[in-house]
Formats: sequence, C-alpha cells, structure tokens
Amino acid sequence: MPIGRRQCALLLAIGLLLAACDTAKKPDFGQIGAVPGFIGGAVVEEPHAALAARDTLSAGGTAADAMVAAFFTMVATYPVAVGLGGGGACIHYDAITNTAETLDFLAVAPGEGGTVAVPGTIRGMALLHSRFGRLRFGQLMRTGETLARFGHPISRALVRRSASSQQRLAGDPLLRKTFLHADGSNLQEGDQLVQFELASALTRLRTKGIADFYGGELGHRFVEEAQAAGGKVTLEDLRAYRAVWRGVQKSAADNLSVYHLQPPPAAGSVLRELSLTARRKAAPSPESLEGLAAMRSGDAGVATAVTVDRRGSAAACAFTMHTAYGLGRVAPTMGVPLAPVEQAGAMPLALVVAANENLQQAFFAGAASGGPGALAALAQVDADILAHGLTLEEAMARPRQVPALPGETARDEGADRQSPIGRVQALWCSLGVKRAPKTCRFVSDSRGFGLAASQVF
Repeated sequence: MPIGRRQCALLLAIGLLLAACDTAKKPDFGQIGAVPGFIGGAVVEEPHAALAARDTLSAGGTAADAMVAAFFTMVATYPVAVGLGGGGACIHYDAITNTAETLDFLAVAPGEGGTVAVPGTIRGMALLHSRFGRLRFGQLMRTGETLARFGHPISRALVRRSASSQQRLAGDPLLRKTFLHADGSNLQEGDQLVQFELASALTRLRTKGIADFYGGELGHRFVEEAQAAGGKVTLEDLRAYRAVWRGVQKSAADNLSVYHLQPPPAAGSVLRELSLTARRKAAPSPESLEGLAAMRSGDAGVATAVTVDRRGSAAACAFTMHTAYGLGRVAPTMGVPLAPVEQAGAMPLALVVAANENLQQAFFAGAASGGPGALAALAQVDADILAHGLTLEEAMARPRQVPALPGETARDEGADRQSPIGRVQALWCSLGVKRAPKTCRFVSDSRGFGLAASQVF
C-alpha cells in the first residue's frame, strides 16, 4: 500500500525531530547538568550555599569543589559565622588514594599580638581545591560574588542566628548599614541583602588570585583597616600564614573507619571519646567531660557543611568567626568582618567522616555547630547510625543530651526543643555512595534552618 503525502510529511517531521534530539548539545564539563544520574549531595547550614554546592556537583565538581563553592557562598549569605577574615578546619576523605586527612586553617594570632586574627579561610579553601578540586577555583567564587553584588533574599538561617547580635551590628557603621533597617531593627527573612564592598573584594580575589590577599593590594587594604580597628596584623603575618594538612584520629565501627580531627583543635579528641562511649552506651570518661567543659559556651560563631561526590569522596568542614560577626568590626572598603584572636584548641569544631577502606568509598559524614553541645549532638548521631542501627532520619530526630559536666547535671533539650542542643548536618549511605547511591540520605537538622541538596539530572 503506497504511503500518502500526509504520511510522508509526518514521517519526515518525526525524522527531523529525532535528528534534532540526537544533535542537541549536552552541557559541557563545568556546566550545570554535565553529570547524568546521581551527582552526590551536600548538607549545609545555610540554604543558598547548599544549592551552590549541589550545582557544583552537577557540573562535574568533586566534594572538595562543592565545599569551596559552599564556603564562598556563605561568605555572602551567612557572615554571622563565615567570612574571609575567619578560619576553620575540615576532614577530607579521598576515595582515589583511600586516605583521610585533617585540614587546619584556623585563624591565628599575629606575631605582635593584638585583637584581630590573621585569616585562614582563603588559604584553607585554596589548599583543599589544589589537592582535590577539578573545576576552576575562580568559578567556585561566582555564586557568592553574584549574591553579594546583586543581592539575595536573606535566609531564615541568618535571621535566627543574627537575632541576638543587634547591639554588635549597631556598633560598626557598615554592619549597621548592611544588616539593620534604618530604625535599627534586624533584617527579616526575605529582605534583600546587598554587599557591594564584599562583592568588589571577591571580584578582585577571583581575578587576581589568593596571593593578592596574602601580600598584594587586598592584603595591604586588610592590614590598614585591621590596624585602624585596633589590630596588629602586618603584611608579614599574612605572607607567613599557611594552612596545614594533618593526620586524623581513627576508630572503627564494624567495617568502617571513622575519622576525627587531628589536634589542634582539641575538640577532635573530645568528640572521638564521646562517640566511642556513646557507641558502647557507656558513661563518658572524666577526661572527655573535662575537655567538654573547657570548650567555650555559646553558639561560638561556627557554621558547618558536609559534601560527598559520586566518586565516593567526602568532606566535612567547620568555618568560624569565633563569635557572631567576629569582633563586630569590618574592614570597610572590603566588607570583610574581622575575627578576634582566640585559643584554637578551645574551639568546639565537631566533624566526623566514615569510610569503608576496603571498598574505597565514603559512607557517613557529619558536622555540627552550636557551641560545646555540638560535640555531644554529633557524637549521639554518630553512635545511633554507626553502632545502633538507626536510620539517619531517626537519629537526627531524637532528643539530645549534653553529658553531666563536673559540678553540673546533664542537660536535655526536651521534647519541645526550646533549648536545642547542636545543629547537625549529615549524610549517610548505608551501602556506600559508589556501591549503592540509592541508599544515600541527606538531612539538615530541623533544629536549624539549613538545607540538604541532592539532585539527579
């Protein structure tokens, strides 16, 4: 039976459509959507940063790339705890070399002392990227730079963390102008936050490189403005600063190797001991209780994030300004809050990563903020998952308790969660991220207002 004109035209149209589909250009490496299927995931204390990390994984980035993108985004969206003037620490597990390491980039005291610390975050993120990144470093700054320049709706996470900082914000002209209304009240969720000075600093950092901050024009400006705020930071302090790779403290949970921070800071040892006793359902040792008591109380100006990529590598990081908005003073032409000098060993940085070294892939990563209670919170989640068989959702939902410290009684947040203990960000792949990505779960603690982001493209 001969084919009619209409049928021919229809077949021709279908053929052209199929040809167009076949030749449609797929996203290139470095563009969102370049990775088909499972991309990994990120759980971050601030939602904008979680989305930036997810997009980085979708573009082909590693867990390290995603963490760097999350950091530079939080510089703009979560300055209460994250800034170019602060510091922090990470645990990174690399599936290719099957090794875990601590990255220490805590802010340190200048050679001549003073109140303003020598920043470590830029060096730290550059070192993390140089070892384990795949995307261009400058590309990972763009989201934060764009959000700072053109503005973004302020998140509930920042509003809640800033609620008690009104007096501190009012004490600096730029902080007051940027984060308070004209009548002196705090910005509210959804208000636009624009930071032109910070955007300018990020643009210069992206185009000139990190050497500009640790010895170039940005460095000169930072030193001048830090000294004007009463600090004693010098250009030599910036040039001499180095982020440091260290080993990890290691324990075992069934067939998993569990990694904690190598001191400093001392919080790594305390968290390891709390986790081990929680797995055994035993009372904490006097040494771990003394260490917990030595940690500074309060929210400690810390923010956390965890990332994992489809190759099986994972990172858990804590960033800190030591206190909310650091000193409450800003380098005015850069929009960079200044961090105070503190004892690094006393910082309650709660980080843990677990991997199966035989299978060469990450299974668990967790990080917590919220002062010393963060250590107890993460230890409980760690034990519930790795030793007691709870799901990640069950472990995160349980009420939490800080162990009884010397001379005190145990502190429980209670069912109403009016006094929440710790804000945990965690991911758990019960059969391994490479082996069975469908088992992966990503959860941001309901006690905070972060975001878990994992998407199949």
